[in-house]
Amino acid sequence: MRVAGGWARAALPALALLLGCAAPGHAAEPNPTSPPQASPDGTATPQADALALVRQMAERDPSRSFLGSFRTGMINTLVERSKLTPQQATRVVDEDFMPIYQAHFGEFETKLAAIWAKHFTPAEITGLRDIVKDPSPQHQEIFKGTSLGRKFVGELPEINHETALAAREWGTPLTCTAFEQHGPDLVKMGVDPALVRLPPGACPH
Repeated sequence: MRVAGGWARAALPALALLLGCAAPGHAAEPNPTSPPQASPDGTATPQADALALVRQMAERDPSRSFLGSFRTGMINTLVERSKLTPQQATRVVDEDFMPIYQAHFGEFETKLAAIWAKHFTPAEITGLRDIVKDPSPQHQEIFKGTSLGRKFVGELPEINHETALAAREWGTPLTCTAFEQHGPDLVKMGVDPALVRLPPGACPH
């Protein structure tokens, strides 16, 4: 696994797993999520530190963030399976889909923070945040040789697995909402009906 210069990106599998799209693309608009909360004595809680880590990793490369990957994957899918031009597909995704995901993205960040807090101690989370702050090749090479770096590499497959499950749990209802609201209009615009026809039992009610 290549850690130097890319470890944070490796920890951000695409939200587009929901639709079978995994292509990285343009950044989504920033989501106005609340800042990490501190404990009553003013110090950061382990969950707050983990949430800060999640947001730092996303800021390192927004184009490969969950929302950025979903946006591009959805645009590409609409272009491939409809008569929409890239410009039309972009407008549809930005106007009809992204607002739904952006409005609820703070909930997903909280799920991700819980995953990282489960796998790493508060001190280790602080160490990971320091690595994200300094992405220089020299710092990354030093990190690979540390006990934390070795633990990170070992824990990453399970973190990615848990993240994919969390993404599906969080995103499926939102995907259903988007297609239920806008599916008929998309078909009228020339989108393949099979793309917007959700399988029975796919949407929780």
